[in-house]
Amino acid sequence: MSKNQPKWIQQADSEIRKGQGAKVLKKLRSLQKTGVSRNQILDVGKLARRVGMYHFGANILFRIYNDPLEESSPQLIAEYASCLAGAGNYIEAQNLFSKLPDDVLSDHVLSYSDSLFRLWESQKANEVLERFAPKSLETYADLVYGLNLAASHIVCDKYSQAEELLTEIKKKAHKENHNMIYGNSLELFGQIHFSKNRIEKANQLFKESERLLRSSNNLSWLFSLKWATFSTIELGGMSHQEMSDRIDEVRKVARQFLNWETLRECDLYEAVCTDNQCLFNRVYFATPHRTFREKALRKSQSRFQLNSSVQIGPGNQKRTQCLDLNLIEFHPFDLEMSKIQKILLKTVTKDLYSPIPIYQLFYDLFPGEFFNPLTSKDKTYKQISKLRSILELHPSQLRLDNLRNYGYRFRSKEPLTLIYPLKEESNEALTDKIFVVKAQTHFGSRPFSRKEFSQLNDMTDRSASRILKHLEESGDFEKVGQGRSTKYKVAS
Repeated sequence: MSKNQPKWIQQADSEIRKGQGAKVLKKLRSLQKTGVSRNQILDVGKLARRVGMYHFGANILFRIYNDPLEESSPQLIAEYASCLAGAGNYIEAQNLFSKLPDDVLSDHVLSYSDSLFRLWESQKANEVLERFAPKSLETYADLVYGLNLAASHIVCDKYSQAEELLTEIKKKAHKENHNMIYGNSLELFGQIHFSKNRIEKANQLFKESERLLRSSNNLSWLFSLKWATFSTIELGGMSHQEMSDRIDEVRKVARQFLNWETLRECDLYEAVCTDNQCLFNRVYFATPHRTFREKALRKSQSRFQLNSSVQIGPGNQKRTQCLDLNLIEFHPFDLEMSKIQKILLKTVTKDLYSPIPIYQLFYDLFPGEFFNPLTSKDKTYKQISKLRSILELHPSQLRLDNLRNYGYRFRSKEPLTLIYPLKEESNEALTDKIFVVKAQTHFGSRPFSRKEFSQLNDMTDRSASRILKHLEESGDFEKVGQGRSTKYKVAS
């Protein structure tokens, strides 16, 4: 920070480091009313980002970023991008991050990688984290970075690299009494064992991690609780009802933390464990991310025959009302809507778990337009208000919930069936037939390796192994050879 800035700005950094961010929050909230002078915008924007006032930071930084008479510095663009990411505008944030020089981006890597993960671009996020990884784990910040890198390795199935990194993190965290980091490292180690079907060892690690992190009462504890629950179920001995009850305990905590992705994971896990077709329908079609849909299909081994019908609303009553999202038509009671209102309705039904942020609504409603933090929100709010007025006319009492500025979710107070578009490419992925047909077309009668199969279907070797085993057991494929020379061929 510049030395000629007011004393309170110069002191704010040390106050945040001492855990006294509430003082800085109070000052920034007063500036929301009185305004920020131009020479203080960058430093105030940086403080706003550090104490979680992302919308405020983005609004004031935009004044300079959008000024045609003043060229924005890379440092200001980086702070603006970080505030956008914190506020949920991951699309624009990652576009800005990708154009920054490395010496500036290095201070914002975690924000950049997080925005990529939020857009389900895990491979790219992993590459970014690897590129800026510290050479050694000397400081607390280095250990935190290492945890993020190890977690991304696990998501990308790079288990040996994750294990090597976590071994060093765990040892150093234990030696220096960093209990939070130590507990997180145990949870990530557990995920490695879980993925390799070493369930008992994974369960031990998850339970120890949950015990260590319980008093923190934060997201790290939630993740340990989730994995401890999943691995306990995997050990067996539970009825479907007992499984559902245990998973529901995790859901309650996830709702407290407003962690939508854990709710999504819970529904997927329960659907697969209890053979719940309706729940699997919901988690599959009410998730817009292709990566997650592919994960869901792998986990279920494609045994569910989806029909794109998702039920929402209370209870298990017979659904008499229906919203067909192919045509945006209600049955039997339709509503008259304009084209832009239909687009908005289609957007807010894409994801029934995570609220859709105002930024995403704007991009879908006004494609090609640049989001202006000072004016675009009002433009979008007008369309939201119009759609709300129309939905109030429906007998199912439909609504758009605004969840604490996180975004909007589509809800119904009465039972309602949503019919989602079943795209041709998604329909093919729902059965094993597509893998058999592709293999038959590409390889004919000749044997092929696991690597060839994974490349043909654009999947990891681990996923290819699972599907090949499943198709061998079903009689669609035949195994040829053993060990490293194992190959497969389409059954005659």
